[in-house]
Amino acid sequence: MKVGILTLYYKNNNYGGQLQAYALQKFLEDRSIQCEQISFQKTDNKINQYKKRKLSMMKLIKNRIWRMCNIVVYIKAKERWRNFEKFSNSIPHSKYIYTSQNITDSINSYDTFVCGSDQIWSDKWSDREEQLVYCLDFVDGKKKIAYAASIGANELNSEHADLLKKSLEKFNSISVRESSAKILIDEIISKDIKTVLDPTLLLSANDWNNVCVETKKSKEEPYIFAYLLGMNRQQREAVTDIAKELKLKLWTIPYVFGSMRTCDLGFGDIKDYSSGPAEFIGLIKNADLILTDSFHAMVFSVIYHKQFYVFKRDSDNNPKSMNSRIVDFLTELGLKKRLVNSNFIESIDIKSNIDYKEVDEVLEKKREISIEFLNKALNTN
Repeated sequence: MKVGILTLYYKNNNYGGQLQAYALQKFLEDRSIQCEQISFQKTDNKINQYKKRKLSMMKLIKNRIWRMCNIVVYIKAKERWRNFEKFSNSIPHSKYIYTSQNITDSINSYDTFVCGSDQIWSDKWSDREEQLVYCLDFVDGKKKIAYAASIGANELNSEHADLLKKSLEKFNSISVRESSAKILIDEIISKDIKTVLDPTLLLSANDWNNVCVETKKSKEEPYIFAYLLGMNRQQREAVTDIAKELKLKLWTIPYVFGSMRTCDLGFGDIKDYSSGPAEFIGLIKNADLILTDSFHAMVFSVIYHKQFYVFKRDSDNNPKSMNSRIVDFLTELGLKKRLVNSNFIESIDIKSNIDYKEVDEVLEKKREISIEFLNKALNTN
């Protein structure tokens, strides 16, 4: 049996996206299941957004000038892209690169198709044709499995719900990553939907030690690792104040995908432009405290039994809010107090430590459920 995995993998310079892609492939491979990532090339969504918005020429010129002003940043980030490429190429993947137009050519290459994990069923990152691909709508006559798929939203609009309903009814087995996603899908189809762990949690800390790269600088002195994807300046100010109070260096990873953000200028004592996915794990492993709004930074903090706090990236009133995946995860592990509310400083008790004994017990039960789902879906022991 050969399994083709379809997720947000190809040319995806996103730490969580690459790490979850590695994890599921590695987990199956270790169980003697031949599998690989399907190299599916998405269209440039940013270009599509510019077209849809019909930005004025002046706006486009300002954006271009801003990018040109950050030429130094992009030169610095070249090592980051090389590290991403190195890690991505280490994951077994199809040599042929597919698109929405020729993805049906992949059908004869695999006996079973697995889509997931990550936000593959979100309508935020893909156009309709690509959404159908991530729903395996092109597959006919082969087994279709969803593992830890995420919708990345609090609610579904009618068009998105209709697309998912028509596609997911044809699946052999479906599992999602968040309980909130299960609720949304239960409302539109009558299948048995399981809630399972993100693939990164199927591997142990020892497994990830074989992957992570610990830089010399990250071992030299204690530091707080702050990884913030949102653009909230108040959160950055709170993080800076905490670092000063604890008298620790503040290590940050500036966002440089598409355009450098002004909120990251001057944020952090150590601004890291070089770390790829393997180095990202090392930074979490060696940090004294992690402050983040990233789902996977939170997950790896748990894997390595670190002290951490998570900020909300979006407003709870936003129907496309990605907070649900963080809230669901923390709630299941009994770590809801690690979610920072609007009173940033007051929410963070720097003297409070996480007791990981109970957390590990919950995770082990969830891991058993997740493995049982995969064994049953793939007909393996």
